[in-house]
Amino acid sequence: AKVPGAHSSIFLPGLRDDRLGFIILVVLVGGLVAAALYAVWDARRQDADAAITAAEARINWRLRERLDDGTIRLLRCKWLLEESDSSLDRDPSTGAAIMKRRQDLPLAAHCSPQEAVALLDRGNRSILTVSHCWQTAKHPDPHGTTLQTLRTFLNSDPSTKGCALFW
Repeated sequence: AKVPGAHSSIFLPGLRDDRLGFIILVVLVGGLVAAALYAVWDARRQDADAAITAAEARINWRLRERLDDGTIRLLRCKWLLEESDSSLDRDPSTGAAIMKRRQDLPLAAHCSPQEAVALLDRGNRSILTVSHCWQTAKHPDPHGTTLQTLRTFLNSDPSTKGCALFW
């Protein structure tokens, strides 16, 4: 039975005009709410990006100072892969190369302060960090397993060419 005063929609036959209007209103309001939520999310994301960029700048500035004054010294990956064996200690049981203390390595093993700063300024992760637990109380890597794992990684990943290590 036809309801008096109700008209069918020309777009959706059988749907009353008041229902169609309600649906259109819901879609429009929903779109506006979605746009407003996206605008808030985008503003917060941009604020977060700016905060991260500012924090990186503060960290990099302090790190840059320590690299420049030589307080932090970086180990050349190339030296570790190609030239280090004659300068490293050996595990008496296996003969495997094991790292010496940083202070006991030759100057050629380390980047100059200027080179270290240049690596940082690249901004492309040219400085790698190695952190691991000591395997014994007397030596961090007495059998050279960490050193060998690191060398395997450096040889397998072409993006590590020209890098340096904080180890």
